[in-house]
Amino acid sequence: MNKFLRVIGFALLVGLFGAAFSISWNLWVAPRVGLLPPAASKGPSPVINVPAIQPGLAFRRVEGGGRGLDYAVYVPRDADVSKPMPLVVFLHGRMESGTDGVKQTSVGLLPAILNKPEEWPFVVLMPQKPEQAMTWESQKDLVLAMIDRECAERKIDLDRIYLTGLSQGGAGTWAIAAAQPERFAAIAPVCGFGEPTGVGEKLANMPIWAFHGQKDDVIPFAQSVALVDAVKAARAKPAAGGKVAATEVPEPKLTLYPDANHNSWDNAYRGEKLGAWLLSWTRGGKPAAK
Repeated sequence: MNKFLRVIGFALLVGLFGAAFSISWNLWVAPRVGLLPPAASKGPSPVINVPAIQPGLAFRRVEGGGRGLDYAVYVPRDADVSKPMPLVVFLHGRMESGTDGVKQTSVGLLPAILNKPEEWPFVVLMPQKPEQAMTWESQKDLVLAMIDRECAERKIDLDRIYLTGLSQGGAGTWAIAAAQPERFAAIAPVCGFGEPTGVGEKLANMPIWAFHGQKDDVIPFAQSVALVDAVKAARAKPAAGGKVAATEVPEPKLTLYPDANHNSWDNAYRGEKLGAWLLSWTRGGKPAAK
């Protein structure tokens, strides 16, 4: 009997030691050496709330109608993301087309922003159209879907959404703004082009600052002159009742660079106070509050 009790006692001692070792291993040792995740316990996994907006550069994709558009999102590092921010959409030129989702960030607006970030306190959307032969107008629905998505997920000031672009993107700026003038507070087409007919009437009350190089041998500066003149002509027409429509928006500006060839975007984005000018306007052609 005594021998039997000694055996039972030894078994109980071994069992208690094993239980203590198992508890210590799972609670303390394994998590610290990476053999067991610390959250391996009963109950649901912890939920980590990650903000939808983060400073820096991110890459995303929007899809619709069986098509997709890759785009980059830039948020200033010192942005106060708790408050609604202004947003600018940048449309690239022909050579930055593709499906890598990155090339459109290398030319034009983003390099200028990184050079003087204090002058551009905007969230910046930079879509990339897939093929060089495509027009931005053909991508209009996806561009607008991209804007809608970012506005839904971030704190964006809907009265301060702006549109700019260079070359093919300059043409896209004129075309998309004319198709959706109520969406944008101001536009800045750079070395753009397009059919002036109809554009003037649709953008008569849009704040516009256009840019072009007078030595441009890719897109003649006469293209920008014609588009700006079309807007001016539309503004000069009397409204119904024989009176000129009242507007606080000045005539569109066109800055020509006498020595610039096709690259007039470095002059426009780096040499002008374009960011401040954009911020001086809110949707509906209203000057921003001082």
